[in-house]
Amino acid sequence: MAKLMPGAQRLAVVVPAVLLLIFALLFALFRSIQDALVVFSGVPLGLTGGAFAAQLASVDPGG
Repeated sequence: MAKLMPGAQRLAVVVPAVLLLIFALLFALFRSIQDALVVFSGVPLGLTGGAFAAQLASVDPGG
């Protein structure tokens, strides 16, 4: 379990940074915060779908 802590700490920095980068790219593409937010609102749906698929495939999130 101690091996997972550095990875979890790294993810706590990388995931928000990547989400911010994606939002910035969407904003640059659409030049509208509202349009970027509409497209970005699909991210939680993708996360939910990925978690559901992992559960269907019996993937152990702990490794």
